[in-house]
Amino acid sequence: NCGAECGGNQASVRMLDLTTNTPGGVVDVPVASVAVVDGTTMYVAGTPVPNPEPLKAVDSWLNQYRQFWTASLNNLKAFVEAEYEKETQANQSPKQSHIKQEKKK
Repeated sequence: NCGAECGGNQASVRMLDLTTNTPGGVVDVPVASVAVVDGTTMYVAGTPVPNPEPLKAVDSWLNQYRQFWTASLNNLKAFVEAEYEKETQANQSPKQSHIKQEKKK
């Protein structure tokens, strides 16, 4: 919700449970109109926040998702790299066998 700068009464950010896409609680923030999360940083457009305490609750809540997604994406990366390596080796093996057989002739 936007504050007085865009016709509202109280600027706030609503939390969203990303595992269930369920809206959570509302955290009041001074004069913010937009909040965007990029990895580990939350950007809030509007006047600089004189008291960061309200945003600490949002940051703390977001931290659980940062940890979850960082670990999940690291695991996915390791899996894809391992599968790629297996496939690369499997595709090279027949060619190498063929080369060895030609050398024996």
